[in-house]
Amino acid sequence: MVQIKFNRRVRETKAPSAEEIGKLAYELYLERGGQDGSDFDDWVKAEQILKGKLTRYSN
Repeated sequence: MVQIKFNRRVRETKAPSAEEIGKLAYELYLERGGQDGSDFDDWVKAEQILKGKLTRYSN
Protein backbone atom coordinates (compact mmCIF):
# COMPACT_ATOMS: atom_id res chain seq x y z
CA MET A 1 0.00 0.00 0.00
CA VAL A 2 1.34 3.42 -0.97
CA GLN A 3 0.46 6.54 0.95
CA ILE A 4 0.33 9.86 -0.90
CA LYS A 5 0.07 13.08 1.09
CA PHE A 6 -1.93 16.01 -0.29
CA ASN A 7 -2.48 19.11 1.82
CA ARG A 8 -2.19 17.24 5.13
CA ARG A 9 -4.54 14.48 3.99
CA VAL A 10 -3.29 10.99 3.31
CA ARG A 11 -4.68 9.01 0.40
CA GLU A 12 -3.91 5.33 0.21
CA THR A 13 -3.66 3.65 -3.15
CA LYS A 14 -3.31 -0.05 -3.74
CA ALA A 15 -0.84 -1.53 -6.14
CA PRO A 16 -2.34 -2.74 -9.42
CA SER A 17 -3.22 -6.43 -9.50
CA ALA A 18 -1.56 -8.90 -11.85
CA GLU A 19 -4.89 -9.17 -13.68
CA GLU A 20 -5.05 -5.40 -14.25
CA ILE A 21 -1.45 -5.33 -15.45
CA GLY A 22 -2.03 -8.32 -17.72
CA LYS A 23 -5.08 -6.77 -19.36
CA LEU A 24 -3.27 -3.52 -20.09
CA ALA A 25 -0.15 -5.37 -21.27
CA TYR A 26 -2.34 -7.26 -23.74
CA GLU A 27 -3.85 -3.99 -24.98
CA LEU A 28 -0.33 -2.60 -25.48
CA TYR A 29 0.59 -5.78 -27.38
CA LEU A 30 -2.40 -5.31 -29.68
CA GLU A 31 -1.55 -1.62 -30.18
CA ARG A 32 1.92 -2.72 -31.33
CA GLY A 33 0.28 -4.85 -34.00
CA GLY A 34 0.41 -8.14 -32.09
CA GLN A 35 4.10 -8.70 -32.75
CA ASP A 36 5.69 -11.26 -30.43
CA GLY A 37 8.88 -10.77 -28.47
CA SER A 38 8.11 -7.79 -26.23
CA ASP A 39 5.90 -9.36 -23.58
CA PHE A 40 8.19 -8.35 -20.71
CA ASP A 41 8.40 -4.76 -21.99
CA ASP A 42 4.60 -4.64 -22.33
CA TRP A 43 4.19 -5.91 -18.76
CA VAL A 44 6.65 -3.38 -17.30
CA LYS A 45 5.11 -0.50 -19.24
CA ALA A 46 1.59 -1.53 -18.16
CA GLU A 47 2.72 -1.69 -14.54
CA GLN A 48 4.30 1.77 -14.76
CA ILE A 49 1.19 3.23 -16.41
CA LEU A 50 -1.09 1.83 -13.72
CA LYS A 51 1.20 3.13 -10.98
CA GLY A 52 1.05 6.59 -12.58
CA LYS A 53 4.74 6.72 -13.39
CA LEU A 54 4.28 6.72 -17.15
CA THR A 55 1.63 7.77 -19.64
CA ARG A 56 0.24 5.26 -22.07
CA TYR A 57 1.88 6.87 -25.08
CA SER A 58 5.33 7.46 -23.57
CA ASN A 59 8.21 5.57 -25.09
